[in-house]
Amino acid sequence: MRRAKNFAFDIVAEALWPTRCAICDKPGFVVCDDCSDRIDYIDVLSSCPRCGSPYGSVQCCECNDVAIDAIGLDSFPFDRLASAVRIDDDSKRLVTVYKDHDEHRLAPLIAKTMSRYIDPDWVDDANNAESDQTFITFIPATAEALNRRGFDHMEKIAELVAKYAHLRSLSVFERPKSLDQRKLNRRERAKNMKQKFQIRADVELPSKLIVIDDICTTGSTMFGAALSLREGGCEKLFGLTFGKVC
Repeated sequence: MRRAKNFAFDIVAEALWPTRCAICDKPGFVVCDDCSDRIDYIDVLSSCPRCGSPYGSVQCCECNDVAIDAIGLDSFPFDRLASAVRIDDDSKRLVTVYKDHDEHRLAPLIAKTMSRYIDPDWVDDANNAESDQTFITFIPATAEALNRRGFDHMEKIAELVAKYAHLRSLSVFERPKSLDQRKLNRRERAKNMKQKFQIRADVELPSKLIVIDDICTTGSTMFGAALSLREGGCEKLFGLTFGKVC
């Protein structure tokens, strides 16, 4: 009876609010085939093996010593960092429609895409002791964003990425204060994010973590999170984002 009610509700909902492509608004699809084919996936063979910057496999201009020093860091804070797609109007709209327009059906697509960019070297053998296993964690939404949206968009993605990668998710950060970085340059963003992430008092940090977020612009948010995790004792640290602004 419950399934019949849900089925009837879905029919009525689809009649009143028909599904439309999140990118081009074409009816009948959450993401239509044409738009799906246009998504600009990053080629891991040509990207930087350390920071994931596209075309940085030979010489990267984003994570070399000069670039890292320019944002006030002594060294690159991750063991590895990767992104799945280049951010353009299409991929940016995917993220925006998901988190700001409540299209939760995009979450599996985003999470499954991200899970394919988890290098096997990041993940320990399932037979290892629990303390040696790699966990998925996420950059939490601010309290203001959570109140506005009604859900933490990256918490949901983290759970799905963990499911697809056969790992476990773990919430390790306190919810950060609202930070407006739109008018700051790269160095100012890094300084603004430094020490802004606090580890939850009720969490025992695992030694190996994969930190995920939706979009990497300058890297300041991810780097701020990484610095806190390093100080908390995390030994192996990897980063993964859906999109990379190039």
